[in-house]
Amino acid sequence: MSEMRKEESQLREEQKSEQAKENTLGFTKKVRIVLQLAQEEAMHRQLYYIDTEHLLLGLINEIEGVVPQTSPDGPVHDGEDVADKIFCNLGVKTQQIRTELEQRINHGKIIKPKKIGLTPGAKKVIELTVYETRNLGYQYIGTGHLVLGLLREKKGKAAVTLKRLGIDLKKARAQLVQMLPISSSSPKRNRDR
Repeated sequence: MSEMRKEESQLREEQKSEQAKENTLGFTKKVRIVLQLAQEEAMHRQLYYIDTEHLLLGLINEIEGVVPQTSPDGPVHDGEDVADKIFCNLGVKTQQIRTELEQRINHGKIIKPKKIGLTPGAKKVIELTVYETRNLGYQYIGTGHLVLGLLREKKGKAAVTLKRLGIDLKKARAQLVQMLPISSSSPKRNRDR
């Protein structure tokens, strides 16, 4: 009897593990680079935290071909960038975003932080990015999804800057859906580059 319960329990644990794997979304290589660049932006400003504006600057840096200092691979421009296409299709250049954002960014004291973390706003952006990705049926979190997460957060400097430049959630989502159509072989959507 106890042997049977043990096997049932083990089977349930295996099923939970498989279900967790299915529910896990992965970041594309470009998004991982954006996160590295966001950290570098914060550290460059001598801050011990990554906020929404650093995520947006990391995204812009990735679009412009900046290589993270910690990356031995070099640039990852393996095709058009989805976030860049969203901005271009909505008539906004990355330099406009950078100029607008730089006016709102904080700088820290003259200390170099050893450990850096996400602010509640940046954590919220990541959560909202995951929500948008799942809501649209994608398997991977790409740069376009990150744009949606930044816009959906609403209160951060990144969202305020994008909205001031005429980029809103509805328009950006429409652009993303138009660029990444549903794959004919799967109910999930294609991965952005």
